[in-house]
Amino acid sequence: MSDIQCKAEECSTIIYDGEYCRRHKIAFERIKEGFEKWKKALGSIEWEEYLQELAGNKPGNVGTDVIAVAIQLLNG
Repeated sequence: MSDIQCKAEECSTIIYDGEYCRRHKIAFERIKEGFEKWKKALGSIEWEEYLQELAGNKPGNVGTDVIAVAIQLLNG
């Protein structure tokens, strides 16, 4: 069986369940939760537009793990 790495940008952590390491799985959950909040606040926003906003942020505005997962989701 070959080792599988986390799918997030530039993460080399080996995973045993799912697509992300623990850190990036938490970031993914936060992205999903944040999307619901953004939709309520803005009235309307598409998933891809939301991801582009996150991916284009600078660390400090959002976490680097969130940025890495957003980039991975955009790139497929």
